[in-house]
Amino acid sequence: MKKTFILAKTILLVILLIGCAKSDPFPAVKLPIYPSAINPNKAIDSPVKGAKAVVYDVAMDFPAKKLTDFYNREMSKIGFIPLPEEGIGTFKWEDFNSKSGNWEETTKVPARYTATWVNKEKTQRVWLYIAYKLRRNGEKWENIAMVSCNMAKYFDMDIVKKQFEEENK
Repeated sequence: MKKTFILAKTILLVILLIGCAKSDPFPAVKLPIYPSAINPNKAIDSPVKGAKAVVYDVAMDFPAKKLTDFYNREMSKIGFIPLPEEGIGTFKWEDFNSKSGNWEETTKVPARYTATWVNKEKTQRVWLYIAYKLRRNGEKWENIAMVSCNMAKYFDMDIVKKQFEEENK
């Protein structure tokens, strides 16, 4: 009787733990991770609930053409098409100009690269953010890119912008 009670409690605990685990909102899509990624981390409900992400560093000289080409190739393989959008998907290296208050195209670090893709049904969106800055590693300066690749349900930014403008007239 005692063994049966302990077994029942153990089974209940396992069921509760499985039920509480976060599940992948897009199990059919595996977000690409560059082969030489340093400390890759996967997250569910990050950066927002219902999304997933992979975050890691890559030691690679700027402008990391191999890295950006890798993402363009891999996103195409899984059926996603480029969706250029100002601010979050320019497919360009940019730096913030504090004088103009704008992000401007650049050919040197510090810089950021943003890209967005959408599936053909326009139900899922992937956005890529690569941040580059020189970092000191002992006696030597190294280029290390921080990569964040995220996926969430698709939303039309134009609709969001129009709603914001209408609410703030």
